[in-house]
Amino acid sequence: MEDLPVISEGVALLICETPSLLEEALVKIDLSHIPHHRINPKAILVPEAFAETLSELLRKQGVYPRVEG
Repeated sequence: MEDLPVISEGVALLICETPSLLEEALVKIDLSHIPHHRINPKAILVPEAFAETLSELLRKQGVYPRVEG
């Protein structure tokens, strides 16, 4: 299996199992200090430096995203 091509360096993609899981978790999380962009219903793009922080915040809400990047 080939690796996916790198779209951009320095960013991470957090992908959740369902749109509703991500939506419910994001409502409860203060994202004002994390630069982010919701790229589709199940995924959010953040600077790589914030990936672990956001991933941890999502896990505290019971959401376990796959992190790419």
